[in-house]
Amino acid sequence: RVGCHLWLFNRRVLHLDSSRRGGMSHGCAEQYASARTHLFRGLPISHLTVRSHLPTCAVLALVCALLTFDVAAECPVAEEGAGTIESAVIRVATLNIAHGRKDGRNQMLLREQTIRNNLVEVAGLMDRSEAEVIALQEVDAESKWSGKFNHLDFLSDNSAYACTYHGLHASGWLYDFGTALLARRPFHDSFGHSFEPSWPTTTKGFSFATLDWNPGGTLPEPIGVSFVSVHLDFSRRSVRRSQIEEMVAVLSEICLLYTSPSPRDRG
Repeated sequence: RVGCHLWLFNRRVLHLDSSRRGGMSHGCAEQYASARTHLFRGLPISHLTVRSHLPTCAVLALVCALLTFDVAAECPVAEEGAGTIESAVIRVATLNIAHGRKDGRNQMLLREQTIRNNLVEVAGLMDRSEAEVIALQEVDAESKWSGKFNHLDFLSDNSAYACTYHGLHASGWLYDFGTALLARRPFHDSFGHSFEPSWPTTTKGFSFATLDWNPGGTLPEPIGVSFVSVHLDFSRRSVRRSQIEEMVAVLSEICLLYTSPSPRDRG
């Protein structure tokens, strides 16, 4: 039976590699790969390496919660065929950008121009990573506490990552923020999840989106690889455990959706 693996990653860069197996399994319609959020502020861009192994439901993921479809993926119109990754390795990077404050004590104490300068540094780091996908956490939409401008749009405008998805999990009169995914190619099947509220800390969640992958152009058609940027509660281990359990439950349902035979296949 084809199964799905849930791997939790921290402080590494992900490489989804097709070169070390005998062939790509067609039994799985989706591969789930994700870059996991940092649990603590101030950590450098993370790295992790993942090799795919037959015959699993094509790799991994990080993530989950309550489905919301309130934010759409954005991307300039791409040329036909430009949306498919054909490299043998998919490189993914993840970073908690801390509302643009860098190493400042609090973003509310910073001038808008300082936050913009900090985000220019983040955009440069993203470009230097040469990753196919960037997963970010604590990414603000227009918020009073962090300069009153959309941080994701600013990062996209100042980097090579023109395609974005923004999942907003915490909203109030002072802030509106969540997780995000960025790529050079257009996403599809994107949506956001928000975990159960974890008062007194702000609500956390994740963003989910898919890219097409045809390693070396050897497959008759691309495989969908789904990526998730997740943000867990920073203050309590018990809440993080609960959120991870919620992730596992939702991802299990997603795996069943793509691995269960259709009525026609069952005859």
